[in-house]
Amino acid sequence: MLIAKIKKPISHIRHSLSLKISLSILLFVMIIFVATIGFLFQQSHNMIKNEAIDRVMHALNNSVLRVRSNLNEAETATNNIEWIVKNHLQPDSLLLYSRNLVEINPNIGGCSISMEPYFFKDKGRYFSVYSIQKNDSIISVVEDEYEYFERDWYKTPNMTGEAAWIDPYTEENEDYVNIGEYVTSYSKPIITDSGKVIGIISTEITMRKLMESVSEEKPYPQSYCIMLGEQCRYIAHPDISKLNHPIYEGTDPSKNPNIYALGHEMQSQKKGMLQVEMDGKSCMVFYMPIKGTKWSIGLICPEEDVFRTYNHWIYIIIPFLAIGFIALLVLCFKSVSHFINPLKQLSIEARHIAKGEFDKHMPHSNRPDIIGRLQNSFVRMQQSLFSYVSNIERAREETEQRNKELTKANQLVKEADQKKAAFIQDMSHQIRTPLNIINGFAQVMRDEFRLIPTEEIAAITTTMSENLFHLNRMINMLIAASYLEGHSTIEQIDDVECNQIAQEVASNFEDAASFELHLESSIEDKLFIRTNRVHLFKILYELLYNAKRFAPGKPVLLKLSANANDVYFVIEDHGPGINEAYQPTIFTLFSKVNEFSEGLGLGLPICKQFAKLLGGDLNLDTTYKDGARFVLRIPNE
Repeated sequence: MLIAKIKKPISHIRHSLSLKISLSILLFVMIIFVATIGFLFQQSHNMIKNEAIDRVMHALNNSVLRVRSNLNEAETATNNIEWIVKNHLQPDSLLLYSRNLVEINPNIGGCSISMEPYFFKDKGRYFSVYSIQKNDSIISVVEDEYEYFERDWYKTPNMTGEAAWIDPYTEENEDYVNIGEYVTSYSKPIITDSGKVIGIISTEITMRKLMESVSEEKPYPQSYCIMLGEQCRYIAHPDISKLNHPIYEGTDPSKNPNIYALGHEMQSQKKGMLQVEMDGKSCMVFYMPIKGTKWSIGLICPEEDVFRTYNHWIYIIIPFLAIGFIALLVLCFKSVSHFINPLKQLSIEARHIAKGEFDKHMPHSNRPDIIGRLQNSFVRMQQSLFSYVSNIERAREETEQRNKELTKANQLVKEADQKKAAFIQDMSHQIRTPLNIINGFAQVMRDEFRLIPTEEIAAITTTMSENLFHLNRMINMLIAASYLEGHSTIEQIDDVECNQIAQEVASNFEDAASFELHLESSIEDKLFIRTNRVHLFKILYELLYNAKRFAPGKPVLLKLSANANDVYFVIEDHGPGINEAYQPTIFTLFSKVNEFSEGLGLGLPICKQFAKLLGGDLNLDTTYKDGARFVLRIPNE
């Protein structure tokens, strides 16, 4: 009886549309609840943000007023002293006025009065007096001669004829200035009644004093002030290592574009607020220009400070909401799973088939109902599809592999044809040019030999000889390349003394013009190696010839060294070197760094092949940056 009562409500649930609608209503209510909570939190967030804006803008206004007060003091003191200086232009008086200005105004760090070149003829080109507060005393001096005319604090007001605040800088004078102290100056030109600038009064305030005044306002525990000058550079920052560096230095514009917008806004003397990532933290930056200057002050407040209380409540409420939703989710999941469990496995297997995963076999069902029959039909369909698709996949893979092989072979054929055509064209040009030169000079000497001066005959024969040398060298290169095609070894039948063969190769270049060859050896004269003298000579000769050709007029070094296994011949020049882009191909046949240069692109590849046939190798030293350095290694046997 009890079992019958239990089965009845279960059956009712399975067929009850009202229960399904109830679940839908439950989901709808949950969405409304979350939306309402989200709206309330958003309103709270906006209220806290607006309160922070009012609070920080008030603090920022106070900071600007403090800075402006310090600047006004310097401007007023400078303006008051200007007319006195203009009417009492005496060297001793200027020193006294500079000192009095610093004594009367304790917030002013220093004052200089600098005159135009040769204003006081008996003082020479330079005359500048300077007074500075140092410790508890004031030092006043006539400055040593230096080109103060090129300093911004002098040049800017001199060119514009107007007073200006200068971006912070450091003046290094070991007699009286605290080295490394950043100062800013109010520079005002001394202008005669005729409108001529005769000097500059520069009143200094240390940035440390300005920062002390602006740092008094601290609306939040981690908030701090910055000041930007021209070119978006920090002129004040709690971290002194950032002074004089751009605000966006080291920032990726794609990740933090607002830092560039902030710099632009502050440099444009605008007022406002931006959300910017500063030092890895999301911050609200409030900024405002300082009237009368090209500077802007910013108050940086980390969002974690501004929304600390708000975040605290979020951390409390969110776990409760999460727990409630998880419990609801578990309940719904169990309920829904109970309804759809018979179809779940069939749905999973159907997705496998849709993805083409025919190798995953569905189990046969023993259920006699329609779901069981549907599942068994899927099993038979999968087996048929698996057999058919496997055959198609096998044929596709074979076709794809053949296509790749054909494409690669076709590409190699095209590259070979292109290299062949380029080589024949280049070889024709390289041979035709010296032949034309020789033929032309031969006709001249044949037709006008008696009319040609002896000096010109010598020059003509030299030119013909040089071109014959080039022809002979190209022919030898072609012969060497042909030799390599038919030989995989070289007989190593010669006992060669290393220092002697180096001297023999070097002697071939002794009479060459504009070629300075140095030979260095750290091995003994009696060191012999078993190799092929002719081919070793050819390699060394070709490397030195290249150094002479690409580094004319510059010294070339042939250096020998050895260890227990190998002897090293190093050829080092000071020419243009080999661009990194061409370094991987310099030992490839027919490859040239410059397509219009002399040669067939055979020299270095042939030398490397000969070196390998001799049991060694030839390489480019890529760490050498003053030209080109080739290292020839020959076994020490």
